[in-house]
Amino acid sequence: MHYPFIIFNSEGSGQPATRYICGFSGSDSTLIIMQDRLYLLVDGRYWEQAENEIQNSKTITSPKVEVVKIHRNYLQKRALLDIFKKHSLKSLHLDSRITSYAIVQALEKYKVNVVGCDGVLQHMREIKSADEMVLIEKSQRIALTAFEKFKREVVCGVTERALAAKLEYVMKCEGADGPSFETIVASGPHSALPHATVTDHKIEASDAVIVDFGARVDGYCSDFTRTILMPKASPKLKKIYSIVQRAQTAALKCAIVGTPLKSIDGAARQVIEKAGYGMYFTHSTGHGVGMEVHELPYVSYRSTSKLQIGHVITVEPGVYIPGLGGVRLEEMVVAHN
Repeated sequence: MHYPFIIFNSEGSGQPATRYICGFSGSDSTLIIMQDRLYLLVDGRYWEQAENEIQNSKTITSPKVEVVKIHRNYLQKRALLDIFKKHSLKSLHLDSRITSYAIVQALEKYKVNVVGCDGVLQHMREIKSADEMVLIEKSQRIALTAFEKFKREVVCGVTERALAAKLEYVMKCEGADGPSFETIVASGPHSALPHATVTDHKIEASDAVIVDFGARVDGYCSDFTRTILMPKASPKLKKIYSIVQRAQTAALKCAIVGTPLKSIDGAARQVIEKAGYGMYFTHSTGHGVGMEVHELPYVSYRSTSKLQIGHVITVEPGVYIPGLGGVRLEEMVVAHN
């Protein structure tokens, strides 16, 4: 990371990086990262929360974190200028992927040179620590325990919307802070949409039902997908399920430390293509998971890196037939020592 570095956190845009660096989980803040200290600017909604979370954080590496208490919006400019003046700052680095152009323009009005660093915060979080692994594995256990209790609810006549709400409720009852993302329940022809949103469609006896879900625990996510074939699912859907299952198994066997990520993708893709459904596998095989549900690294044919100790990835091949339905199966791989 280049110093000084600034992160504007507004409604979650920079929240994972802010929480990762200093422990603060609120949805509105400005974090200035110096070589020897951090400044966290928060308004009155977060004064006590910021001090408590920083004190209890295990992630802080800076010897000093100073909470700068501002009054909402009105004094942020003055506080920033005071810090710039105190340290004679002439330039600031920021992550151009998560910072709006409006903020860049505002900083330039402060007579500060802005230097964009594309994706630096995502790369910083790519390799997980042992403490992070513990939280991710806890979120996995909660999600999977909840699903085992939930799956008996998947019966004919229940709507996708009701099922998604039920699974999120069960995950919270099991200890989740909330879902990692908005739970997907997609059934019948609707299941042919890889990122479907829930509808009021009622589950039918011939449906494939894709359930994509995850739990969030202390800021860390899990991500799983299960496909449930209802009792009268067609032979074609059953065949596709078998193909996707074999593709996932092949990819999981490849998912060992040191394997190129594109080889993991290739292992799944080869099975599906050999079965004649290659054109219906329309996304990459997986992605990283951590404080966000989609993080580095990406498991695709374009990947240039290898699976490393500390990576957490998904393996989620799928086949989606318009007018019929789809099948996706997703597991997580946590690359330990």
